[in-house]
Amino acid sequence: MEIVLSQFVVKQSFLYVILACAVSFLFAPYFIELLKKLKITRRTEFDSSMGIVHRQSKAGTPIMGGLLVVLVIVFITMLFNWEQRFTFVPIGVLGIAALLGGADDLLNIFGKKRRVRSLKQAFRLMKVHKYW
Repeated sequence: MEIVLSQFVVKQSFLYVILACAVSFLFAPYFIELLKKLKITRRTEFDSSMGIVHRQSKAGTPIMGGLLVVLVIVFITMLFNWEQRFTFVPIGVLGIAALLGGADDLLNIFGKKRRVRSLKQAFRLMKVHKYW
């Protein structure tokens, strides 16, 4: 009985993964166009990673694409699996991680110009502030 139940759960989870991928693939082109229209793109003046030479070609690329994945996962979970008692914590952790990633992306869009530091300067700052 327990083996049959676990096989059912694995099959059901696999179907949710396929559904989430299909929905994400379906809406991704529209979401990318929306990000471009709203000018939510990587900018050279604010993004500290643009100091790396091979990343400068990424200027103008839409960012915050992970928002689509998070929205699809939350939607499918609320639609099919919300009554399960083990659902709340993973969705909460996903939401907190999404907020952190979104805040980082917003700083790369609207933040102030960052100073690019050398590795030696970064280690010196870590040494000075190690007890903070």
